[in-house]
Amino acid sequence: MGGDVGGRRSDGMDCINLLHGKQYAGITKVVDGLYLGGLNEAIEDVKTGRAQADEFRFFSRYCGWARGQLNNEINAGFWLVAATDVPTLLEQRNTRAYDMWMDILSRMQQGKDQ
Repeated sequence: MGGDVGGRRSDGMDCINLLHGKQYAGITKVVDGLYLGGLNEAIEDVKTGRAQADEFRFFSRYCGWARGQLNNEINAGFWLVAATDVPTLLEQRNTRAYDMWMDILSRMQQGKDQ
């Protein structure tokens, strides 16, 4: 699950977001080596063998905030902000999101201990 917004649409489909390392035309660059979008291109690449399905992370739904709302929630302590790297997001694609988050939290704690 990617968030609590964007559930079932009128056509019965969920909002799907796709993270990956491919540079397809018309997608959103998040940071160097990490892109959002390109579902149709990803499907075609997997069908034709140019990519493996496990190169992509799919998220159903999303989170959204009004202007300033997220900063206010972070400042109030509702969210924990963590930096990570692209390999952590993409190379651990076969683990559950919970396991990835626990790995990131563990790294944060190790950083504090040093």
